[in-house]
Amino acid sequence: MDSAQLPSVSVLLVDDRLENLYALEATLEPLGQRLVRARSARDMLHAVLHGPFAAIVIDLRVAARDGYETLSMMRSRQLTEHVPIIFLLDYAEQTDALRCYSAGVVDYLLKPFDPDALRTKVSVFVHLRQHELALAAARKELLATKEQLRDFLDTRTPV
Repeated sequence: MDSAQLPSVSVLLVDDRLENLYALEATLEPLGQRLVRARSARDMLHAVLHGPFAAIVIDLRVAARDGYETLSMMRSRQLTEHVPIIFLLDYAEQTDALRCYSAGVVDYLLKPFDPDALRTKVSVFVHLRQHELALAAARKELLATKEQLRDFLDTRTPV
C-alpha cells in the first residue's frame, strides 16, 4: 500500500520541559503524523484515554518522578497495553535501563538523543500502526461486501 494512502496516526510526547517537547516535535515532524504533548504522567494518562497512539516517547524523569506505576497502569489497560514506549534518559540514568524494560518500555535513547535514531525508531512504530489500521479497514470492508452479497443473494427471486 502506498504510504500516502495509509491512515494518519498519533505519537505522544511526554516531557516536563517545554523546550524538550519542542525539540521532540521538530525531530518527529517530518514523519507527518499528529504529535500530542504531555508535560506530566497525569497529562499522559489523560491523553491516552482520548486516542490510540502509535508510540509514546517519554522522558525518564517524568516517569521516575511520577512513578513507574503510571507505566504499569498503562500496561494493564487494553487500550494501551501494546503501545510501544521509548524512554529518553540521561547518561547517569543508564542503570535504570533494566527497570525501564521491566516497566514495559520497548527501547530507550540517551540524551542528548540522535534525532535520526529517534525518528527512525518512531517511524517503525508509526508504519506498523498505519498498516494495522489499514488491514483492519480492509477486513471491515471485506466483511461488509460479503454481507451485501449475501443480502443480494437472499433477496433474489428464484427462477
